[in-house]
Amino acid sequence: MSGLALTRRVALYARVSTRDKDQDPEVQLVPLREYVAARGPEAVEYVDHAPAGDLAHRTAPRSLLADAARRRFDLSIVWKLDRAFRSTIDALPTLRELEHRSVGFASLTQPGPEPPSPSDKSPLWALLPHRFGGASSHLLT
Repeated sequence: MSGLALTRRVALYARVSTRDKDQDPEVQLVPLREYVAARGPEAVEYVDHAPAGDLAHRTAPRSLLADAARRRFDLSIVWKLDRAFRSTIDALPTLRELEHRSVGFASLTQPGPEPPSPSDKSPLWALLPHRFGGASSHLLT
């Protein structure tokens, strides 16, 4: 995420699957906030308390995309890819929409290739197979 220093405003997205199992979005948001604060851009947060498959109750992605269309940020960061997407198929439309809006995308805990430059921050690079490795291997299905 080397282009972060050139970014003015960043969207942070966090999701917890359920409220009854003591899941707390702060576990994701605190490291995201710290990462962004150390680099200077302003951050806006989008948080969901719903299982990945419960699209009716996952309102934050819709708000995030609406704000991307309004150019309210130019980079979206998640703690982990499976917090934002159920699968590669699920990720593709969102990443295409972000790319169309010239909004970058990154995962804080899943390292991968950086966009080639701050001016070429296509979020589709996030779909490279190794980005969904390890604990998130189910995302390839």
